[in-house]
Amino acid sequence: MNNLKSSSNIISIEDIKKRYKIGNDTAYALVKERSFPAFKVGRRWNIIESDLEKWERERSKERIA
Repeated sequence: MNNLKSSSNIISIEDIKKRYKIGNDTAYALVKERSFPAFKVGRRWNIIESDLEKWERERSKERIA
């Protein structure tokens, strides 16, 4: 069986918490935002890293404008 996480660069809520140095409540609020590139499979939230990087770039452009 393929390891989906390593082959698709899917990251978890735990990874998001570490990346942004935020707690549980903030992380779950973030993934529930419509603009945030997260999807749920069963009870687990997943984020494709390349989509997250694109979201970060777009968000940084918004803050500059």
